[in-house]
Amino acid sequence: MFWNRDKSSAGRGKRNMHFQPGNLLPAGLVSFWLTVTGASGGILFTSLYSFTGSTDGCFPWGNLVQGSDGNLYGTANYGGAIYSISGHGTIFQITLDGTFNALYQFANDGDGDHPDLAGVVEGPDGFFYGTTVVGGDYHDGVIFIMSPDGYLFPIYSFSPYNGDGTGPRAGLVLGTDGNFYGTTQTGGLHYLGTVFRITSDWDYSRLFSFNGTNGATPTGSLVQGRDGNFYGTTLNGGASFRGRDTFGNPTGAGTVFKISTKGALTSLFSFDSTNGVQPVAGLIEGLDGKLYGSTELGGANGYGSIFAITTNGTFNSLVSFGGGPDGAYPTARLIQGSDGGFYGTTADVAFLNGGGAAPVGSGTIFRMTPDGTLITLYTFHGTTYGVEPVAGLTQASDGNLYGVTSGGGTYNLGTIFRLSISMAPMVQKVQKMTSGLVFTWTSVAGQSYQLQYNSNLSAGNWNNLGTTILATNGTMSACDPAVSDPKRFYRVVLLQ
Repeated sequence: MFWNRDKSSAGRGKRNMHFQPGNLLPAGLVSFWLTVTGASGGILFTSLYSFTGSTDGCFPWGNLVQGSDGNLYGTANYGGAIYSISGHGTIFQITLDGTFNALYQFANDGDGDHPDLAGVVEGPDGFFYGTTVVGGDYHDGVIFIMSPDGYLFPIYSFSPYNGDGTGPRAGLVLGTDGNFYGTTQTGGLHYLGTVFRITSDWDYSRLFSFNGTNGATPTGSLVQGRDGNFYGTTLNGGASFRGRDTFGNPTGAGTVFKISTKGALTSLFSFDSTNGVQPVAGLIEGLDGKLYGSTELGGANGYGSIFAITTNGTFNSLVSFGGGPDGAYPTARLIQGSDGGFYGTTADVAFLNGGGAAPVGSGTIFRMTPDGTLITLYTFHGTTYGVEPVAGLTQASDGNLYGVTSGGGTYNLGTIFRLSISMAPMVQKVQKMTSGLVFTWTSVAGQSYQLQYNSNLSAGNWNNLGTTILATNGTMSACDPAVSDPKRFYRVVLLQ
């Protein structure tokens, strides 16, 4: 990224800005030139924990979330209190270095049963909130609250009566109004799913019931856009909805929708076989204001897709998975990393081994640029380090990516892993302080960085500012105390 402010009287106040992909314009920079560079480095995969099916649980399907205490929290869909894979699920905590702590075991009673894809979310009160797909007073799912040390209380039981909504597979999202919002896969006035709200006082209200043509059976969590509306997907329904099939399942390839906090829903897009089928996961809002998501099936090759859509419904297919080394069947929400790239997982991969007929590989981790260029970062092979990552990734405060696999590991019951990537640094802000010009950039813990300057690019000689900085968390800073130079180029270099 280059930034120039001409200090001559003739050019005073004139700005010339040139951007490189993935960089952001820093705020508050005056009278200096800036360029940021960095090489992409190696990738290190670490298996942190293998589930045993006992009190720790097994078969984790939900995303991890980093709590305010710096630890990661997640759910396993089975295992727990009855110490076998027939258990009803667990909630766990794990530190960034892999120390595991089983917090709660569901027990097939009023507290809920099987957290499914939901995971948990931390509220402003420091407690964790989540859902289970079954269990509760009517065995149709619950909303629960849990203290950081593992005391859980169900605050709402879903009911098949009065169009309440049943079977919430997705997790909750905290709105800017302090309330939680979510979806149920079934139930509602048309038995095709709902959108709901539960207040901080635990007051539940159904906001919307899907009828099929506007969507059916949402399984992904919502995301609140910058405009204050919530955006989501439905697994079925839409323009191709034709009622239920012979097995009683809703038809249709799925939709993208917008809904206000008052429950006014707008259908933004209906999928078909060419642009994707069945978006299991919810959406994210990118730095560019667009919404990004995936479909488990469909696309040009039938193995799933990634798409972008604007908040007014302009749709763009970005990636069609080929079922080869690039992976197949994405089921998890994307994240946008600190480097501006999008990261996600596929639950399977079906490329041929040595020309043979048997597929090998059981999922991938990938990176995608905003324009749809996809790179496979890691392929899960066999069972040692995990297979089938149904859940997505979380970038923690140390800059690393964390996730879970639904199978594999020492006991073939799922794992927790870390993926360390040498991401190119991205300047977040530049501040003119009394001590000098202070640069803050994104970093990955354990990686080394150097701030450099040059007064003449044609000379090609870069000078180090200070010493090498070993990153200890997700952002680092350095200062140039000599700010009198009228023209100076800067760069942050990731050292290999």
